[in-house]
Amino acid sequence: MTKELLQYPVEQSSNLIPMFSNHIYLTTIINSLLKERLAELYVDDLENPTVCLMIYSAFVAISGDINSEYIGQLLESVPFHKILLYPPGDSWFQLLKNQYGMRLVTPNSKRTKFSSDSLSLDHIRSLMKPLPEHLNLEPINDKNSQLFDSNFQKAFFDLFGSSDTFLEKGFGFVILDNDKVVGAAATGNVPYNLAFEIQIIVNKDYRRQGFATLLATNLIEKSLENGFDPRWDADNDKSAAMAKKLGYTHPEIWSMSFRGKLLLVIIRKTKIVKVIIWILTKLGKDFD
Repeated sequence: MTKELLQYPVEQSSNLIPMFSNHIYLTTIINSLLKERLAELYVDDLENPTVCLMIYSAFVAISGDINSEYIGQLLESVPFHKILLYPPGDSWFQLLKNQYGMRLVTPNSKRTKFSSDSLSLDHIRSLMKPLPEHLNLEPINDKNSQLFDSNFQKAFFDLFGSSDTFLEKGFGFVILDNDKVVGAAATGNVPYNLAFEIQIIVNKDYRRQGFATLLATNLIEKSLENGFDPRWDADNDKSAAMAKKLGYTHPEIWSMSFRGKLLLVIIRKTKIVKVIIWILTKLGKDFD
């Protein structure tokens, strides 16, 4: 009889941090979620776990003994269509391919991890420019965070569990055009050992005007002045280019994956949805 995975006590979450030490991508997020007791955790044994499944919001992380008898069970417990983080290496990737086959989906878009070791306050300050007079740059606080729409709230508060926790343990800056949010930059997660992933969003109406750089330089300056390690993991080429401009080095390309449902994966790969939409359009269907 197959032994079911057990839910690990949330109050002991930080005990599992060493089990995820073989991860190298977005480790500050994994460690932060464990330390802050935010994630659901499932293990094979409560006293001496050999494998662990961590679930929080859109993230799933797996780790443990790749040769454990429970590893297959762990992989089949991974939720569908969530970002799947796993230890690097051919062995883990092959294990996932063997388990999921076509269901292991790796989007075409790549991420780029950078090193923050070479960041310089002098260089960051040399990139700073004055803000147009009609705009205001402010630290994120209780009042101006009320102006955030759902996208901004999810981006900046999701990995904190709540806006209150962000205001207590995080920090960042927002640019305002009267009561309209131009953009914001902040700690993307509760800092772990003073390290965090940078999160930046600029309202689509204000892009390509240098506001992302202005926000980034202010956030990095405050971070370095106070001993924090602001890490950068780019999800597109523009973000990667900005990281290099700011002084981040040693870019490393990597890919996220997720476990998809087989039928949806087939539909996605064959682009049958586009065909159906085209047929229905010809039949006079209205998709507005």
